[in-house]
Amino acid sequence: METKTSTTLIIGAGLSAASDFHLPTMRGFFTQNISENTEINYFLKWFYPNQNPEEYNLEDVLSFLNLSCARIPIWQNNFQSQSNRILFDSLLKYTKMRLEIPVNSICSLHESLFQTLKEQDTIISFNYDLVADRVLLNIEPQQNDRPGLDTRMGKISGLLGRLNIWNDPPPSLLPREQKWGFYLKLHGSLDWLYCETPGCENNVNIFACGVSELSEGQAEGMPCRYCGASLKTFIIPPVATKRLEDRGRMAFLWNIALRQLSSATRIAVIGISFAPSDFELRWLVRQAIELRVQKYYELHVVNPSKHDRQNIIKLFPGIDRSVYEYETVKDYIDNNPVDC
Repeated sequence: METKTSTTLIIGAGLSAASDFHLPTMRGFFTQNISENTEINYFLKWFYPNQNPEEYNLEDVLSFLNLSCARIPIWQNNFQSQSNRILFDSLLKYTKMRLEIPVNSICSLHESLFQTLKEQDTIISFNYDLVADRVLLNIEPQQNDRPGLDTRMGKISGLLGRLNIWNDPPPSLLPREQKWGFYLKLHGSLDWLYCETPGCENNVNIFACGVSELSEGQAEGMPCRYCGASLKTFIIPPVATKRLEDRGRMAFLWNIALRQLSSATRIAVIGISFAPSDFELRWLVRQAIELRVQKYYELHVVNPSKHDRQNIIKLFPGIDRSVYEYETVKDYIDNNPVDC
């Protein structure tokens, strides 16, 4: 019997940089308007002594401040913990500004790429931005002016929070949730909100503003409905200690990602660097390949640098595979049409 073809796309900041909006990659992220924020500018000059702003890397800075916010209040009882928190919050605001895209605008490149997908295909994103989200909302089936329940976007609220059903939610995925592929943002999103208070219901659940029918007026800094603390944007720096723990909503998404990579007949890696600091991502890829029942798969790598493509290929183990390399997203789209 012929094996059903399925594709899992792994996308990163390089794809957003190639988009119609030309968003910044992690390296060189701070080259615009950073001088207007004195606190961040002063910190970056301390963090990167005698280096040009083009060398500054958002992932490095986010990771440092994230760890400092988690550990300094416990290890050192001084004003530095409050200073780190203020810096981290300022950095999130700057990040939102840099990754902002025009309202109601969609990227033609993303649209062409996603139109090569079939319903069973999955997108795994490590981007905070909303470029892919906007396109999926535009091209996937709608139901009462909202994303269809079975679509990639339509399932996000149920994966991150409570399912919109009359009965108690089931312990795992519903059959209808498995008919389509998934859109999994494993580093969080600029339009996701949560509460930092341990034990609060909104600390476990994540609110996806972009797809919820109750999203109007919801924003970072508003009071949590359950405990009153200020809501925060949910993004995860690429550090080994992501604090995903072994349970929770993000662990649920990572588990689904592992399964999708393990079963895909085609894996396409577009615009992602697999930073050495992001050990969990590198683990995800290697473990998914090791768990495969069907050992053969196609690996498609899109990157303008041959050196970077070769490093990515080395990350994917196994000899039962075919490898295809592309310098641009358009090359990949042209060689993988909708009917493939």
